[in-house]
Amino acid sequence: MEEKKMVKVGVAQGVTLWHNNERLGPGQECDMEHQEALQRQKTGHVYLVAPEGVAGEERLTLLANLIKGLDPEETKLWTSEGKPTTTALEAVSKRPVSANDRDQAWEHYQTMIQGEG
Repeated sequence: MEEKKMVKVGVAQGVTLWHNNERLGPGQECDMEHQEALQRQKTGHVYLVAPEGVAGEERLTLLANLIKGLDPEETKLWTSEGKPTTTALEAVSKRPVSANDRDQAWEHYQTMIQGEG
């Protein structure tokens, strides 16, 4: 029997989620089977938490998905240019995020949301 791949996810702002008989609120994290995480991510209920060692396009995609989970009404999470702060991304990814990484992820996020519309 093949072992299921697990990933760490965080619950998006404004969402309450039941997973494995546990109630999770915004910002709380849990391990979830990869396919379930992808389905819930598409609905905007969860975001993938960037694991150690993720780089390149995969890191940009993870950061873009974290941006999607940020509360757009919470002004302290956003710069005056409308981009997420590096501090906000570091808080949800649990990893350092440079301004350059944030800017690249922001561009990636903009492309993602244009593709959804």
